[in-house]
Order: sequence, then structure tokens, then C-alpha cells
Amino acid sequence: MDFESFHQAYPRMLRWLIDEPAYQNAPRGYASREQLGVRFRLAQADQRVAFVPARRLNIVFNFAEALWYLAGRDDLDFIAHYAPSIRKYSADGHRLTGTAYGRALFGAGAGRPDQCPAVVETPREDPDSKRAVIKIFRGEELQVAGNPDVSCTLGLQFLLREGALHGVGFMRANDVLPRDV
Repeated sequence: MDFESFHQAYPRMLRWLIDEPAYQNAPRGYASREQLGVRFRLAQADQRVAFVPARRLNIVFNFAEALWYLAGRDDLDFIAHYAPSIRKYSADGHRLTGTAYGRALFGAGAGRPDQCPAVVETPREDPDSKRAVIKIFRGEELQVAGNPDVSCTLGLQFLLREGALHGVGFMRANDVLPRDV
């Protein structure tokens, strides 16, 4: 499906998920509706905020989260200042193991490499490459018993095609609440 902006795509995709789920299940006891392998394209990728009144957009948190990612941080104190309820996703009360995508993107801590330079350089060296990939999910996240914070994003792939940069997100999960529609 093609949409002009995320603002246009979001309510349409939610309505489709709610009205026509491919599957209904209950992982960890939470009722869920699923669509697998969903794909859509945005003509204006820079228009990526959905203004849905029921969603209660917290733009300050969105900016703080972006800065938290860019700094490669995983500490709970900084991000919980902007969204106190996020504390429930920390297994140890100090860090977020899955939500802290900045660590995966920029290699902060745990001996992980900064993946971004290679992702930027790969299409420059080979514009037809399929290797500009960032891995976010780590298998260790599943080794923590009862971990409430497992990465939803598995990885990102960037492809340069006919002069346009395409981004593909591979998701393990992407939660939606019915009030979002």
C-alpha cells in the first residue's frame, strides 16, 4: 500500500488490523491481533508523525527519546523523566535492555561496534548493495528471565534505488492499542 505520509497511513493500517486481523492470539496472556509481513510505502518519509487525538502525542518525550538514542544511552533515569511509566520495562530498575536502540545503532557500551559508518559508506561504495543493515535485537535479551524489555525492532536495512534511499524496518512486534484508532 502507498500513502502520502505516516499521518495518512497510521489510521488506515490500524483500522485494517482491528477489522481484519490475520491472527488472534495471546502472547504472555495479552490478547493480540496480528498481521504478518505488513508493507507500506510513504511518499513523504519526512512526514512521519501521526496526529491522532486519541493517541495523546508527547512530542517532548519524542525529542528526548531521539536524543537518548543519539547519545547511545540505556539509563532509565534520563528517559523516565519524560515518561515515568517506562520504568516498568526495566528488569533491574536502572537500565533498559531492549528499548535503548542507541546502544545498537552507535555501539555505546558492551563492546558493540558503531554500525552507522558502515551503513552510510556501503551505498556510497556500491549503490546497488543490500548490505547496509543495522542489527538491533540481541539474543541475550531473551536470556533474562521475565525480561519486560525485549527489542521490538529486529533491524533496519537501507537501499539506494534509482536515486532514492529506501528504509526497511524488520519488527518483532509493534504494539497498538484500540484507543489509537
